[in-house]
Amino acid sequence: MAMAEIYRRLARRLNSIPQGFGDIEEGGMALLTKLFAPEEAVLACVMRLNHETAAVIAARAGMSPKIAYRVLNNMYRKGLIGGIVDNDQIMFGLIPWAVGIYEYQLSHMDVEMAQLHDQAWRAGHGGGTVTHAMPFPMRVVPVNQAIPIDLHVATYNQIMKILEGSVAWSVRDCICRYGQKLLGKACNRPLDVCLIIAPPGGSIDMRMEPTLITLEDARQILYRSEQAGLVHMIGNHSVDHTYICNCCGCCCNILASVTQFDVPAAAVSSDFYAVVDTEPCIGCEECVQRCPLKALSVPDHVCMVNYDRCVGCGLCTQTCPTGALRLARRSEGEIPPPPHNLREWMMQRVQQRELEIEDIWGEGKIFPYTMTME
Repeated sequence: MAMAEIYRRLARRLNSIPQGFGDIEEGGMALLTKLFAPEEAVLACVMRLNHETAAVIAARAGMSPKIAYRVLNNMYRKGLIGGIVDNDQIMFGLIPWAVGIYEYQLSHMDVEMAQLHDQAWRAGHGGGTVTHAMPFPMRVVPVNQAIPIDLHVATYNQIMKILEGSVAWSVRDCICRYGQKLLGKACNRPLDVCLIIAPPGGSIDMRMEPTLITLEDARQILYRSEQAGLVHMIGNHSVDHTYICNCCGCCCNILASVTQFDVPAAAVSSDFYAVVDTEPCIGCEECVQRCPLKALSVPDHVCMVNYDRCVGCGLCTQTCPTGALRLARRSEGEIPPPPHNLREWMMQRVQQRELEIEDIWGEGKIFPYTMTME
């Protein structure tokens, strides 16, 4: 098989995962070629979302089990696949490009990788991460102070409750801003605000190379992120959250798709939107500077909201000196409730993208890809 065809097959394999990969002809293949050695790509092309032993994977690839085990172990260490120990057996499974392979590459990121990723992302107008298929990959959680006191909201809309419901906390640099920094295009917002958290029964994936911190440290990082005008984002499901991204509208792959490619703000799920009370508004434009999605303007000395851009983050409400800006809840049914967990999210995404994934899904239990080998 020609080398190019191996990587083309790998790109199709990753695109058949519910999260997607994007346009394989527009830069993505060069990125995969940099990350995956040929023998790694061959194995990944036949791997499934459910975890399997090296011998099972090797048989499908026509490779020696001994060689396959060595290669798979190396892929696991590089963050290209997932791995678990189940019933005393080491097993391996595919993980998505994002959130997954891409985020594991922070310590391997160099200028070439940053350039390749940026090219692929721009060529695909956001790549496979942001698509119009529902449920959307991530959701915005407003800053706590922005939620009106009289609103009773679910835990998944309360960033502090998500944080306090975790059992371990860690922090690392934001790979999106780090990549843009390598390219000389990063904003001046803080790097060290990407939170990796462990839900009850879980643990921190140390392959992410995070720094372990305390709950109070994590609270301070959220506060620092809000002060810097960063948007809180989590996986678009109700429970078992493993990360809290603190994102800007210029470097973040998800939010920049809204600001740079006119992807509708609805592609970033949020139960809220900003509302202007025109009487107290003094047209000071403080909110315009604060909004990371460029959703606000002040024509005729009164603030206006562009709802194609507003993601309901609540950052604007913190800076309004007269309290003219507030968050309101979207109408019932406008944004459907998030799936319960990641597995349910994947099942719904399969239906929406009309994927035929019997081969890639496989049989048996699909473990959360954040679980790691002890």
